[in-house]
Amino acid sequence: MRVVTFLGMLAAGLALLAGPARGATVLRLSFEELTERSDAVVRGRVVGSTPKMNAAAGRISTFTEVQVIEAIKGAPGKRVTVQQPGGVVGGIGQSVAGAAKFAPGEEVVLFLARAPDDASVFQVLGMSAGKVRLEKKLDSLRAVRDLDGIAFVDPPAPKRPAGQAPAVRVLSSEDLGDASQFLGRLKAAARPAAPAKKGTKR
Repeated sequence: MRVVTFLGMLAAGLALLAGPARGATVLRLSFEELTERSDAVVRGRVVGSTPKMNAAAGRISTFTEVQVIEAIKGAPGKRVTVQQPGGVVGGIGQSVAGAAKFAPGEEVVLFLARAPDDASVFQVLGMSAGKVRLEKKLDSLRAVRDLDGIAFVDPPAPKRPAGQAPAVRVLSSEDLGDASQFLGRLKAAARPAAPAKKGTKR
């Protein structure tokens, strides 16, 4: 099998080009910021994935079907199609550092943006940083984020001295805690802000 590796991909304006030592570099955003920037945030279960070759562009994309258990933000429907760069078609493999990976049957929370060339398809916002697994650990359901292939870079600080680079943090995974608390945090972030009360006239 011939393998082609692409290092650094733009993901909805969040991923920055990076060198081979680090893979893809992504702005560190809070989950509240990820929720705000997403077109949809869903809790769902992975049905399966299909890689397809775009002959004109010479690139492979993998399309993953996710059954929506709960729409936390937006109205994406009962099932969403998620497009990720890379895959294997006809003996040719392409891989992208930092792209989210899916396994059939896994339960996930996804931060999604509409694909720029197809409004019926979504892309994961922030590459693998925009995918969280919900998995059983002992007697509790935990929220876990896999971060292989990406490094977080802090957003630019307004008072950072000229020429000083932002801090870069490399993580392989994050245990985000109890799943119900994590989901509650996202629902609070997705809730529309209450309108400001008008002043009472005298």
